[in-house]
Amino acid sequence: MRIGAFAAVWLALAASACSTVEEPVPKPNLLSEYVRSTDVENDRFPSGGGSGEDRMANLASRYSIDQLKSRLLTPFPCTGPDSGGFPRTTLFRTGCDITLPVTSELRRLGASTDKVIGRAILVKHSDGKLELITLFLSPDRVIDRKGVSYGSLDEFVQGNDILDPDDVIYAPRDITGDPGEGDVAILYGSVGVVWQPWVFGGLGLVLLAGLLIIVLRRSRRPEEQSEQAPSES
Repeated sequence: MRIGAFAAVWLALAASACSTVEEPVPKPNLLSEYVRSTDVENDRFPSGGGSGEDRMANLASRYSIDQLKSRLLTPFPCTGPDSGGFPRTTLFRTGCDITLPVTSELRRLGASTDKVIGRAILVKHSDGKLELITLFLSPDRVIDRKGVSYGSLDEFVQGNDILDPDDVIYAPRDITGDPGEGDVAILYGSVGVVWQPWVFGGLGLVLLAGLLIIVLRRSRRPEEQSEQAPSES
């Protein structure tokens, strides 16, 4: 049992040590793809029901590219259930589906559950599908829809299970910040475990040592039993 537990700890430490946040090479121009797409899941800008060129012209008539990027990534007050409608006063939809795990984590972190702040990040899934995923802000942390909170973008990428390693995200480098101005990162949405040769070598040594201990213990048992057996008179 001790050997098995030690091996499990070794595997956990090895997996943690080998998980790295990576940038796709070459980097895709996700913002450009987003502007042209009329099929973005959970989109917060209306497509208008036309072509990609119509959508791009519609957005260009209201925003410069920097203004669009800022509007897309800047936190916003959530305005209730995400019904799919768009406010008349703005082109940007602010409805949110706030799950019970999210409100529970907000309370745990001491954040308001009456005025929930959302933040959209752009995701390109491995099948090419674009999606806007909403995260929620508390002081110095960001929360995903499962109610798991993270202290940084790297921590989110390393720890979330809502994205796959082949998904690519377009998100503020300061993902917990408000208003979130500054550098934008393009990263794989989740890390995979990179199994290095030393991991297998180390695990092999652990298992070999365990096997050696078992063999030695079994070889000693007959000797111990013979020493403890009563002598015949």
